Amino acid sequence: MQKACILVVGIVVLSLAATAQENRSEISVQGTGLFTKNTSGNGTSYSATASGGFLSTYRYHLNRWISAEAAYGYALNTQSLLSSNSFRFQSGIHQFTGSVVINLPSRASSKFTPYLLAGGGALLFTPSLSGAQTQTKGAFVYERELTMLF
Repeated sequence: MQKACILVVGIVVLSLAATAQENRSEISVQGTGLFTKNTSGNGTSYSATASGGFLSTYRYHLNRWISAEAAYGYALNTQSLLSSNSFRFQSGIHQFTGSVVINLPSRASSKFTPYLLAGGGALLFTPSLSGAQTQTKGAFVYERELTMLF
C-alpha cells in the first residue's frame, strides 16, 4: 500500500512538472478607464464622470496558433442630467466576452508576441436609480496586439 501511494504521488508530481512546461493557460488582470464627452441640447445637459474599473481574462492555448479567451470586466459610472428635473445616478457596467485568438508567428528568440483577437459578448448595465431597469446589450470585441514578454 505504501509503495502504491509513493508511485501515485510520484506520477502526479511528474505530470505537474510536465504540464508546467507547456504553459497553455494565461491569467491577467488589467485596469480600465471610461472617458465620455459632455453634451447638451434642448435645455438639457448630460455629463458622465470619468471612472475606472478592471478587466480580468483567462486565455487557453489550444495549439501554438489558436487560443480561446474568456473575459469579465466591471466599472462604476456616474451620470448627471441637468434640466428642470436634474438628477444623478450610478450604473454598474459588467462586461462578459468570449474570443478566439490567432497567435501570429514570431522568432523563438523574440520577446514580442503578436496576435489578433475577435469575439463577442454582452454589456450588462445595472443602474442604482430606484425603478430603473437592468439593460443588456450585445458587444463585439477585436484587438491587434504586440505583447512583450519579460
